[in-house]
Amino acid sequence: MLKDSIGTVKGESAGLTEIQSLVDQENDWIEIIKKKLTQVKPNIIIVEKDVGYKILDVLREARITVITNLSSHKMKRI
Repeated sequence: MLKDSIGTVKGESAGLTEIQSLVDQENDWIEIIKKKLTQVKPNIIIVEKDVGYKILDVLREARITVITNLSSHKMKRI
């Protein structure tokens, strides 16, 4: 169970950045998340907030079910 969202970290870089650089950073970040989550080998991941669509695709390929946008009350009950 994760309390926060899963996705890219925003606001880290200041100034203008090339789009390809951002895409590369996002892909690297997704690979890191995939490695960390698949090492644990969960069947289900429950997230209180949102999950980026690219990460959802990666987790679906890894046969991991993701439940998102669950209220904090329901998270506590689980």
